[in-house]
Amino acid sequence: MFWNTLLRMIESFTGPWLGIGDFNEILAISDKRDGRPYASPSFGGLPSVMQEKGLVDLGFLGNPFTWTNKGPLQANIHERLDRGLGNPQWRILFPNATIKHLPAFKSDHNPILLNTAENPVIPPNLEDLILRSVSEEDNRMLCAMPSQQEISKAINHMGSNKVPGPDGMTAMFYKTYWKTIKRDVINSVTSFFSSGYLLKGQNHTHIALIPKSDNPILGVYWPVFVPVKLFGRKPEKRYKWEPMKDDVELGNSAYPMVLVQIPMYNEIEVYQLLIGAACGLSWPSDRIIIQVLDDSTDPLIKDMVELECQRWASKGINIQYQIRDNRNGYKAGSLKEGFKHDYVKQCDYVAILRGFSTRTRLSLSDHPVSRPQPGT
Repeated sequence: MFWNTLLRMIESFTGPWLGIGDFNEILAISDKRDGRPYASPSFGGLPSVMQEKGLVDLGFLGNPFTWTNKGPLQANIHERLDRGLGNPQWRILFPNATIKHLPAFKSDHNPILLNTAENPVIPPNLEDLILRSVSEEDNRMLCAMPSQQEISKAINHMGSNKVPGPDGMTAMFYKTYWKTIKRDVINSVTSFFSSGYLLKGQNHTHIALIPKSDNPILGVYWPVFVPVKLFGRKPEKRYKWEPMKDDVELGNSAYPMVLVQIPMYNEIEVYQLLIGAACGLSWPSDRIIIQVLDDSTDPLIKDMVELECQRWASKGINIQYQIRDNRNGYKAGSLKEGFKHDYVKQCDYVAILRGFSTRTRLSLSDHPVSRPQPGT
């Protein structure tokens, strides 16, 4: 589907054309180091698109690879997945253009830099090609410093006993002692808007596994996995926390099968972040299913989410993209609908992935773990 979409996109342009980014496919044995032996791309892949449209690979300068799975030792795989492809008209217009692979820091992909080595005339209406999703007025309102009245109103509208934070305090605490803590809370909020710095702990992530049945049969201790935002909800059941230990004899089979649900609704800003975080969880790949529940009403966003799922699936991730023809129950209804698929029956636990800090790497094995206790 991706390659058909790319072909249609190329056919919609006339004149010079360049595509640059992650094409998620290698073209030669030199594009890969370690991992499974290189196999020629299947028919209809990137080589077929390049041949049909006469696209030229711009080559590269620097590190020969642009992606790594960050695995240990021999399991550390490197591939060249990112590149620049142009048609002959573009190459003639920029004969000295180069692609440089820059160092990667936190991402698993290296950024790539295009240098045209020319001074082309930029069309004056270039910015008009990108549709604005936020108006100037909305942008000013979102970036404006909130007033003390707005902050106080936000606290007052929080559910008193429904949203305990990481410290166990509910909103009732903030309402009851507002006169005492008001200055500290307001200073914390306004400091973020003025400096961009968020105090440590204000966007922590909780992780917990939710049993699908009242008495699940498990032989080892399991992680508890449910991400929540600041002041997010926590499970009603309490568990006895004990450190998780690997079972050498059982191997991966000692781990429960986990379903990770990701509800989506026109979330163009974070869909890659959410899906990437779920697919990067520290958990055996054969014991986890990522379920993306897309209720997006924007066809373009829906296509982008589906393509992102296909990208991860091509890397061996067990990821399922699901849509429905209604939005009954909104995201809660979407989560419930997700349980109706047959592959869910093999899962011991379900996890729901929502908001989290972009600086936090989610890991099941690094968090406190538990197993349901009798009578809980």
